Amino acid sequence: MSSNDSPKRDALMIASLFRATEVMELFSRPPHALGLTEVARQTGMERSAVQRVLYTLHAAGWLHKDPVSRRYSPSIRFLEGAFGYLVSDPLMQNASPHVISLSRETRETVNVARLDGTDIVYVSRLPARRAAYVSTVVGRRLPALNTSSGRAVLSTRSEAEIDEACATWPLGTYLATTTTDRTLIRDQIHEARAVGYAVAEEQLLPNELDIAAPIRDLSGVAIGSVQIAVSNLRWDRARLRTELAPALVDASKAITPPQDTRD
Repeated sequence: MSSNDSPKRDALMIASLFRATEVMELFSRPPHALGLTEVARQTGMERSAVQRVLYTLHAAGWLHKDPVSRRYSPSIRFLEGAFGYLVSDPLMQNASPHVISLSRETRETVNVARLDGTDIVYVSRLPARRAAYVSTVVGRRLPALNTSSGRAVLSTRSEAEIDEACATWPLGTYLATTTTDRTLIRDQIHEARAVGYAVAEEQLLPNELDIAAPIRDLSGVAIGSVQIAVSNLRWDRARLRTELAPALVDASKAITPPQDTRD
């Protein structure tokens, strides 16, 4: 969002703080290390305003500044913010024992994701020993339509919501095998509704095969998902459905929906 898009007419909005959050959000996405010019270009803010925001965030301890390149990157305080979220999220508190049990039972990577706007964000990741580093880090944000987790969540929504999401939500292309056919994705969401889980193969990482089941609130609408990720060099879809799907669905149903869903 550029500074021209800021909600200037909201009397309760602190404009300078809003601009600071815009800048902080940039550092949550690749390449994570940015200079003043790059921040100004991506936010649409004046260089002088960007300079003041970067100086303030650095002085407050939220950004690290490389003394040689003079580029900024997130400091360890970003991690403290993640800790505060995770320990206070009722869904994570309820899901944790079931996710740990599922990880021990399957000996594969188990993730929990939440839907945030049109993206999913991984809020818990218990990696298998062979997992790539990128598959172990919480906080990763991805377009929901590209993931089994997002498709599992959408499978609990109304037909109108599914149609709108498949027509308008963003899609990324990560591999030659990434599905970008929106009609096919809609069909996969409907399949997930019928069987209770979504399957995706080589959508984000080579050789990754994953399966996700929705975590529903008291009304039956998903507030998140549990996902198991495996290698398609060791697993195929038939075996995934036979050996992992039952345990995954049981775990997702066993997670008691909290009163506070943080939506």
